[in-house]
Amino acid sequence: MKNLNKIILIGPLATGKSTLAEDLSTITGMKNIPVDKVKWHYRFKNGYDIVKSRNILRSNGFDALLDYAKDFFGPADLEDILNTFSGIIDF
Repeated sequence: MKNLNKIILIGPLATGKSTLAEDLSTITGMKNIPVDKVKWHYRFKNGYDIVKSRNILRSNGFDALLDYAKDFFGPADLEDILNTFSGIIDF
């Protein structure tokens, strides 16, 4: 059997990907890489401003905050995650 260094979990919100990733990590001993947490590294690297985001949330609401945040994490960042990390990558 070929030695695997990566398992990628992709699916809709709230379907159990994170729970499955944690279980697989325990069973296999592979590191769990939750993209929801790792993406903050990329957002800050790409210029995301936490103070500005708080002001947007307070003045314009959550939808405006999501609109602001989307500009700081994109396909190139996802590609970098896939090329950089080994383990269980939970999208």
